[in-house]
Amino acid sequence: MIADLPAVEITVSHQIVSMTRGSTRNSSSPMWRCTTADGERVNIFKHADPVKNSFALFQAAGYAPALDTMVDGEERTWKRNPIFVTLAKDGQWWNIIAVLPAVNPQPDPPAKPNHGPYRNRAIMQAYNLTGLATAAIVFWDTETTGTGKDDEIISFAACNQFGERLYSTLIRPVNLDRVAIASHVHGLTADQFLHEPFFPEVYPAIRRLLMNSLWVTYNAAFDLRMLEQDCLRHNLDLIPAVGVTCAMQLFAEFYGEWNYVHQCWQSKSLAHAAAHLQVAQPDAHDALADAMTTQALLEAVASQPMNDE
Repeated sequence: MIADLPAVEITVSHQIVSMTRGSTRNSSSPMWRCTTADGERVNIFKHADPVKNSFALFQAAGYAPALDTMVDGEERTWKRNPIFVTLAKDGQWWNIIAVLPAVNPQPDPPAKPNHGPYRNRAIMQAYNLTGLATAAIVFWDTETTGTGKDDEIISFAACNQFGERLYSTLIRPVNLDRVAIASHVHGLTADQFLHEPFFPEVYPAIRRLLMNSLWVTYNAAFDLRMLEQDCLRHNLDLIPAVGVTCAMQLFAEFYGEWNYVHQCWQSKSLAHAAAHLQVAQPDAHDALADAMTTQALLEAVASQPMNDE
């Protein structure tokens, strides 16, 4: 029973040093996943049922403002001023029995890493990807009918590390009607694909291009997922990746805007990145133009001065 606990002296058993806000699976009620200084895990629940409302203990102890202002997925730490609690084991789970009133309820200040080493690493990586004459490095991009599991690649293009065009093609999707869904993004219409090849017809050329090459794409997770989806859709063998660089992540490390919620360097669109370094982007959301803009962007990153660490 959590509600209406009698006023008793609290015997501290654990110290909570971090929390991540989430929500319960069934009712989507707020919850906080906590970790103690000795590595134990316990959950806080904000619930209409007083018996399940362990949040009330933290509210009474003065922690409610800090917990309520957290957004879903955000982690905060209390390493400087741990939250002293009493926990009791119920089978394999810990229950929160009591929370010591807070002397300082505020969490630790959000930590941002020293940007210098990340920026320098991005510059060196960009230099290696655009300045090595002997390596097979392919910058490639796709345009698609959308972003879902049923969407398809409708344009594929690539250039090398020197910005020279290697390949570009439109690809007729199985579901031609879906082209219109993202036409506001890529500017393509269904009638442009009536005489274009289907994915299995162009895949041998794509496979030859990407096989045994280092790949660079802007938002690699998306492009690789779309390539895999089309291969699985047509029962084609996947291309083994020798090495993949996400240029979006590389630029995020170079740019240096910290996302305190997700504790990572904030991703930026290709248009934002190109504008920041004054890289021309002639036709945004055209596969060949985007591949060549990505190569030019990394060339621009590679030319920037290193930070003194």
